[in-house]
Amino acid sequence: MAGRRGGLVASVVLAGPWWLGHLPSTTAIGATWADMAWWVVGAVGLRIIMAWLYNGTGASLFVVIVFHALLNVSRVVIFPADGAHYSTAFQAAADVVIAGLAVVVVVSTRAGLGFAGRGAGIGRR
Repeated sequence: MAGRRGGLVASVVLAGPWWLGHLPSTTAIGATWADMAWWVVGAVGLRIIMAWLYNGTGASLFVVIVFHALLNVSRVVIFPADGAHYSTAFQAAADVVIAGLAVVVVVSTRAGLGFAGRGAGIGRR
C-alpha cells in the first residue's frame, strides 16, 4: 500500500482496522467512548510512528513488535490498577503527545515516513 499511496496514507488507512480490532479489549477493561474517541488520534499517530520505525530500520518487523510491546508494558507499569490507564484525562494527554510526535515524524520525513519507494511522500507517484 505504501508503494502506491505513500507511507502517510497507508498509515492512516491502517489505523482504522487497528483501532477497531482493539475496541473489544479496551471495552473489557473499562474504557469509555470518550477514551475510544481520543484513541482514534493515538491510533493514527502510532501507525505513523510504527511505519516510520519499520521503514527506517530496513523493514524490521521485530522493531515494530518490540515498540508495541513496550507501549503495552509502559501502561501497566505506570498505571498498575486495572482500568486506571483508561482515565479520559490520561488517554487524551497520551494521545495528544503521540499525535505531536507523529507530526514531527511527518514533517521531518516530508510525509515519506522513511519509505524510499515510488509512493514516498504526499502526492508522489
